[in-house]
Amino acid sequence: PDLIKGLQSLPGITAGNEFFSNLYVRGGAADQNLILLDGVPVYNGTHLFGLYSIFQPDITNSLQVYKAGFPARYGGRVSSVVDITSNEGSIKEHYGSASLGLLIAKLSVQGPIGKKEKTTYSFGIRRTYWDAFTLFQGSGSGGQIFVLSDYNLKLKHKLGKNDYLHFAMYTGRDKYPSNFGDSTVSYKSTMIYGNLSSILRWNHIFGPKLFSNISVNATRYKVNFDVSESYFDSVSNQNKQSDWKYKNGIGDIGVNMDFEYSMNNNHFFHFGIQNTNHFINPGYSSVTSSDNPGTTDEQGIKYWAYSPEVAAYLEDDFKVSDKMKVNAGMRVVYFNNPKYKYSDIFYEPRLSGRYLI
Repeated sequence: PDLIKGLQSLPGITAGNEFFSNLYVRGGAADQNLILLDGVPVYNGTHLFGLYSIFQPDITNSLQVYKAGFPARYGGRVSSVVDITSNEGSIKEHYGSASLGLLIAKLSVQGPIGKKEKTTYSFGIRRTYWDAFTLFQGSGSGGQIFVLSDYNLKLKHKLGKNDYLHFAMYTGRDKYPSNFGDSTVSYKSTMIYGNLSSILRWNHIFGPKLFSNISVNATRYKVNFDVSESYFDSVSNQNKQSDWKYKNGIGDIGVNMDFEYSMNNNHFFHFGIQNTNHFINPGYSSVTSSDNPGTTDEQGIKYWAYSPEVAAYLEDDFKVSDKMKVNAGMRVVYFNNPKYKYSDIFYEPRLSGRYLI
């Protein structure tokens, strides 16, 4: 029922807190895990502050986790890699599933588009439904209810004999409104945070040994927190109000060229170039008050900072014998932060192996 909680049963992985969907791998922090959904990084993989994961099992095709010895095609984190791929949809028939639980309702459907058997789709939605009942929303003091939602869409189209076009998109968010007060004081707050990711990928098959994936992707995670307070000031005999807004976020826009080449039964190569532009807003807040009309107290950084990162990699899955296999590679990363005039090149050699006893 929850992909991330399933990973917590593996050796070396813990939840940190019981019942929560965070991953702590071999002593690392939760944000030191690279979580990919259809090849796009996801910066926050949980709902309800960690109680649920954002990934829907009904539309998941595969999941791979690397706890150590990451292949060279992965980078940017030190704890683990979780690579999740969603369903592409059936080319032959339509089918789906639906369920209604105590907290969440979900629906998933997939199948072909048209009669030429060239295009498929996969769609999934998961959402809390308590807000649909106005009886439970309440009015006046104590009215609050949480809302979480996930939407997944994936399309695959066959352009020709050796060319395929893939598009995948995910959006999900948490919303926590609160409304408290009485005849003299009114307090309202709304916290919204969530992810948005998408990728467009062109897959070309050069031959039985070589194929490529060229993709354009974007991801964003942001938090918005609004607080409004209204009260009656008995000293001035006036109604007063103050508003506080806070936001932060992180996002990427990337272009990747990835190739896979099978030289023979013993050597399987991955190589390519990955260009990522990071946009980071560490935090910005503003306060307006009826005590100081026309003025706004601002703190933090209002604009998003920009940092480009370019990586090139080469790796070889080498079958030494029927019992021994080695993955060796090199990843070279160039990182630049124009605002702070910082840039550097990092060399990341990779080596892992296994022997069947």
